[in-house]
Amino acid sequence: MARSVPSLQHIARTREHARFVGRQAQTAQFRQNLSLPLDHPERRFVFSIHGDAGVGKTYLVRHLRRLATAEGAATARVDETARDVLAVMSRIATELAQEDSPLRGFEKRHAHYEERRNELEGDPQAPEGAPTFLTRTAVGIGLGAAKSIPIAGGFAQQVDAAALAEQAERIRKYLSKRMRSNDVRLLMSPVQELSPLFVRGLAAVAQERQLALFFDSYEQSRSLVEDWLLDLFEGKYGELTSALTVTIAGQHPLDLARWSPYLDLIEEFSLVPFTETEARQLLLHSGVRDESVLSVIIALTGRLPLLLAMLAQNKPLDPQEIGDPTGSAVDRFLKWEQDPDRRALAKTAALPRTLDMDALRVITGDTDVEDSYAWLGRQPFVTDDSGRFVFHDIVRTSMLRVLRRESPQDWRTRHRVLAAWHRDTREDLGLTEQSAWTDTLCRQHLLEETYHCLCADPSTTLPQALGLAVHACRAGDTTAQLWAEMIEQAGTDADFAKAHDWGQQLRTALAVPGTHGAEYLTLLIRSGGLERTARTAALVARAGTYQLMRRYEEAIADFNEALDLNPKLPWTLAARGETYRLMKRRTHALRDLDQAVELDPDLAWAISSRGVVYRELVRYVDALADFNRALGIDPDYAWAIAGRAETYRLMGRLDAAATDFDQAIDLDPDYAWAIASRGRVRLDQDDFQAAVDDFDRALSLDSALDWVLVLRARAHRKCRRYADALADFDRLVRKHPDNAEYLGRRGRILLVMGALREAQADFDHAVDLAPSLDWAIAGQGQVQLRLGHYLQAVACFDRALAVDGTMEWVAGLRRAALDLLDDV
Repeated sequence: MARSVPSLQHIARTREHARFVGRQAQTAQFRQNLSLPLDHPERRFVFSIHGDAGVGKTYLVRHLRRLATAEGAATARVDETARDVLAVMSRIATELAQEDSPLRGFEKRHAHYEERRNELEGDPQAPEGAPTFLTRTAVGIGLGAAKSIPIAGGFAQQVDAAALAEQAERIRKYLSKRMRSNDVRLLMSPVQELSPLFVRGLAAVAQERQLALFFDSYEQSRSLVEDWLLDLFEGKYGELTSALTVTIAGQHPLDLARWSPYLDLIEEFSLVPFTETEARQLLLHSGVRDESVLSVIIALTGRLPLLLAMLAQNKPLDPQEIGDPTGSAVDRFLKWEQDPDRRALAKTAALPRTLDMDALRVITGDTDVEDSYAWLGRQPFVTDDSGRFVFHDIVRTSMLRVLRRESPQDWRTRHRVLAAWHRDTREDLGLTEQSAWTDTLCRQHLLEETYHCLCADPSTTLPQALGLAVHACRAGDTTAQLWAEMIEQAGTDADFAKAHDWGQQLRTALAVPGTHGAEYLTLLIRSGGLERTARTAALVARAGTYQLMRRYEEAIADFNEALDLNPKLPWTLAARGETYRLMKRRTHALRDLDQAVELDPDLAWAISSRGVVYRELVRYVDALADFNRALGIDPDYAWAIAGRAETYRLMGRLDAAATDFDQAIDLDPDYAWAIASRGRVRLDQDDFQAAVDDFDRALSLDSALDWVLVLRARAHRKCRRYADALADFDRLVRKHPDNAEYLGRRGRILLVMGALREAQADFDHAVDLAPSLDWAIAGQGQVQLRLGHYLQAVACFDRALAVDGTMEWVAGLRRAALDLLDDV
């Protein structure tokens, strides 16, 4: 009879099961949950796994994923290497496709996004900072039609929406000339465009099988993806399939305040080190049976599953063989591998932060590394992360400590070799300096090159790494975060406290709510070690952030210092001029914009910005001249056309304004401000339904345009559609409950509708908030007049006229109230 030979996969699954002897309860609950009907009251849709490092979170996640796969579910796992929402969706789609459950619609559109994005990054004619702006704003925080700013941490309230909108419009204009409108939307708002396709793709897979998605190392990606995850559950991007189970693993539990609407859907697994019984079960199951050996292993490991698995794997027979599994005793742990070359390989392979066969060839100097690579992949402390090996942090830290102590010179030499390999690979890509920071592969090689340089020569390399951190910040928050983490990790790995502290401070600064990189740049600027070009770049970048945050004086100070370092920067001069315009310091704005245009006569956006300043100064002829000049440079510049249209509107030339707005919208069908402004023109032309149509279209593109809701309510009132007008002001008051203007305007609609008590409440609240709001005080009087309280009405009208005695309509109502009072 032929001997039954188990498959390698069977052996791997069996060994993996041994590591989870102590997690039977969690495993059983997860498996049972998958078997429950989707509408069963006990069914859970989110599993929150949390616990300290080394407690076995990642191993449990991998085990649960295999369990879900065995139950027939389509599965995917993402970790901290997926640094933004797009990367998360892409990783999930890729892994689902590998399980024959592709998200075809998402994959096709995402590939098109990447293609268009690469075109933008490689185009030398792209507006300065365009790729960075799109990365930070569109991908990092979500750019709803480039103007709605749904940012966590209160930043939305601090950002100057007008400044952001104008910057976005310059980029939109550039894109609109080269791409179709749906591609412009895709680049400007990729998360909003791709997420519905992602959700629909999940729903399609769910028609055939359950889905299980796993988010590992969540403490490192939480700030970047949690808002999106919550939006998925809220249904922002479409109905989320109930055949989905999401597992989130990290060092900290979920923030229940944020997840409170879904508490009944969440099951929490709080992992702690094994109990002594569980630890013994794992060791016995692994073949370790000597009581003295069991006791030593349990004592040394603190019952951490990772260390238990490491020592149990080799089945020691004598306590003297064990030693300490951490720190310097990693060498003794590896002595169970009889081949000394492999023992050395296990340590040197820990030098790169992630390992593939190319890196292994560099480390070993050998081209034939397939067997060695496969052997490394079988070690219990190595995880296969999408084809690249990652050592567990505890083990890698210990191995690096051993390497550094054994031969400091060999440590430096090996890191220099790895740095040179990354540098050569990066340079072989042949990218310009600007493109290098926007190309993912090039940026990754530069990151790892700098890491290895820091490990080899920390004191020499640190100033250069901090200078590059400026460019990392300009490339977006995700890149800045990666750079800070790299510096911190290099400091730890090289035992260089100064680098560790710098990395930690940069990470902390980047996490400060509402600063969006400003504190990060401040640390670098204050370091005093930046060379002239890097310091200039840091100042300009921080100034731009301050401008968006309406911290105008600080923005001006940074622009001033940057221009002191290099006075011949037309873009920076124009940006300072734009900041002065936002501050209503229009003389200063004109001076800077004049100088910028003198340095670069073809800088169309600066010429257009100067046109806006002239318009604000009611110098309409000069404004038209600048808009025309900008359009002479770029005839399809939608922002300049719309700016000219608004100038015509203010001049009372409504037909010319409508023509220009039509042209701007033809060029950019998603230009919400232009569409809404055309609606205002139509309102002035008494074409109320056409106005409402434009306002509806603008709000569908950008729901944050409050001023459009006010105008639409006005148009509804003109059409006597009072319920629709009331609905618009209800929406505004819900959003701004302490806005006296909105409360008072709603009160006027309620008054017309005869809802006197509700109108009175709104007028009273408005006047409490703004005691000198004369027309709202008069509204109180109108309510009293309608209620027959003539004396109180006269008192209200008197108070309103005391604020503004020129309101003839109020004086007329007062006379009517006095006449009625005389008749009583």
